[in-house]
Amino acid sequence: MAEDSSFSLSPQNAGHVLTLQEAAESCGVSRQAFHGWGVKPERVQGTVKLFTMAAILDNRLRAARQAQSPAETDRDRLEARRSLLLANVERERVLLAQAHERYAPVEFAQRAVSDALALAVEVLERLPTALLESHPKIAGAQALIQRDVQRAIEPLRSRIDDAEFEPPADSSAEPG
Repeated sequence: MAEDSSFSLSPQNAGHVLTLQEAAESCGVSRQAFHGWGVKPERVQGTVKLFTMAAILDNRLRAARQAQSPAETDRDRLEARRSLLLANVERERVLLAQAHERYAPVEFAQRAVSDALALAVEVLERLPTALLESHPKIAGAQALIQRDVQRAIEPLRSRIDDAEFEPPADSSAEPG
C-alpha cells in the first residue's frame, strides 16, 4: 500500500488504516512532519499507531480552515492594537481641546467648584444676621431662619470636602 501513490478517497478506503510510515508517505511528508500535524490515531497496536484516511483528511481540512482565518492570537493582537490607537486618538483630542481652551483638567474644575461652594456657604452664614439687621421685626423667627440656613449649608460643606483641591503628587521628584 505504501508504494501506491494514487490512493483515492473512495468509501471503500475510508475505513482503511495506515501505519505512521504509510500515512506519511501517502501524504508526501516525512514521519516527523506527519507526527507534527497531530492526527489522532484510530487505534494503537503495541507500538504501532494506525490512522484512517478519514482522520487524516479531517485533520488537513481543519488545518486549512484555520490557515484561511486569522488565529485568535492575531485577533487579540489586532484588538489590543485597535484599543491602543483609540486611546491615543482620545488623548490627542483632549490635548488639542485643552490647547484651544475648550476643556480644563479636572483638578481646575474641582477647585472652581470648591471655591464657588465656599462662597455660597459664606453668604448663607451671613444671611440670618443681615435679615435681622434689615428687618428687626423678625427677631422671633431668627432661630428658625438660622436652623434652615444650617440645613442648607450642611450638604454644601460635604460637597466642598469632596471637591477639595489636592494637587497631584509630583512623581518625578524623588526623595533625596
